[in-house]
Amino acid sequence: MRFVPVVAAEKKQFQAGESAIVSIESIKIPAYAGVLSSFYGSNGMGFVSCVGALEFKTCQEDRVADKAMFHSHLKDPILPGDLLSQVMIIPGKK
Repeated sequence: MRFVPVVAAEKKQFQAGESAIVSIESIKIPAYAGVLSSFYGSNGMGFVSCVGALEFKTCQEDRVADKAMFHSHLKDPILPGDLLSQVMIIPGKK
């Protein structure tokens, strides 16, 4: 298992209570691995509910997560380099 930071790769303005897809720095996910949200190392402005990509791949393939769904509690921007969350990548086997 490894912890991986979810880091914003773009500037995006949020209103309080707004949810939106944000580009993040790429996270490589090996085939058969599971991804779980970690509450350690989160953003005080809001939270990430999921990470993924706009291109569908099955769990049997290597994947790259480059998008995150961010839910903001505040009216404020996310800036490139901001830590949004952390995820745990848990290796799996066929």
